[in-house]
Amino acid sequence: MDFKRSPPLLICIGFLAGIVVAEAVYYVFSPMVLADGSVVVVTDREYYSKVSELLAGAQESIHMVMFSANYQAQYSDSSVTLLLGDLVAARNRGVDVSVVMDSWPEGNDKAVNYLTKNNVPARLITFSGTTHSKLIIIDGRIVVVGSTNWSYHSIDKNHEANVVINDGRIAREFEEYFSYVAG
Repeated sequence: MDFKRSPPLLICIGFLAGIVVAEAVYYVFSPMVLADGSVVVVTDREYYSKVSELLAGAQESIHMVMFSANYQAQYSDSSVTLLLGDLVAARNRGVDVSVVMDSWPEGNDKAVNYLTKNNVPARLITFSGTTHSKLIIIDGRIVVVGSTNWSYHSIDKNHEANVVINDGRIAREFEEYFSYVAG
């Protein structure tokens, strides 16, 4: 084929290549886009950025049950401090934020104090056994559940496995669980 005689074909090929490149750039560099019913696997170092994006995008509610959130004020740029700050920012935007944490792990009391001092409803819960859950429900439709605690080692060092689920039915079931645990 003589491409010199087919400028419209070259324009079409260039246009299609541009779309492919733009889509690739969008999905790599844009905030997490979740289609209804989608499940996204989030492992290891991906957790902080994905969860931070989801918390920043919350419009109605964030309900969280967390086994361990080890807040240390002297590390203002740590992943844990920044995620706790995302909860405060969401509350300041008018999002209904509610957090419950197990009373056992050291550091949870400091995280709860930080959140409550910043007008985020948060409390420690105690019952026989532990609340070993690591669960975040956002806007009644997005669920983050897995193995990652909010601690330096869990977020920045360990191998951890989580899923982000965009499904209202599943989110409702986890909201019921949240209500049960939060008592």
